[in-house]
Amino acid sequence: MEAARGIVTPTSIPVIRSISLTEGRLGDAAKDVEILGKNFDSPKTVKLVRGSDEIPIEEISASETRIRGKLAIPEKKPTKKYELVVVNKDGGEDRLADAFEVKDKVVSAQDPQEPVDSDPSAQDPSLLIKGKMRSCPF
Repeated sequence: MEAARGIVTPTSIPVIRSISLTEGRLGDAAKDVEILGKNFDSPKTVKLVRGSDEIPIEEISASETRIRGKLAIPEKKPTKKYELVVVNKDGGEDRLADAFEVKDKVVSAQDPQEPVDSDPSAQDPSLLIKGKMRSCPF
């Protein structure tokens, strides 16, 4: 009934200052992340956003100046920079542009090797005598 009398409860104004993790790779398992700022009030939503793509930060615990949670990067998300969004329980919201970058998976580099052929005559043609293998004297 307070709203009927013209009294409106002010919306909080959270302020994001930093995020401890600024990049991750597609398919990364959940990692701890910490967001520092002020006026955090029981955040109901903490996520990374790029257009319609969202990556939630889960298992949230928060104080007025710190939010802790877990961030896992799904396999199929665009590899770009994402905005960090914090929405308090009363709807107060802040956004931090280009706060996190999703990168491609790391492909382990292997030493280039020549293909191994199982036919010894392909490696040393002198072992062939009229299409047949000859035995090696040693």
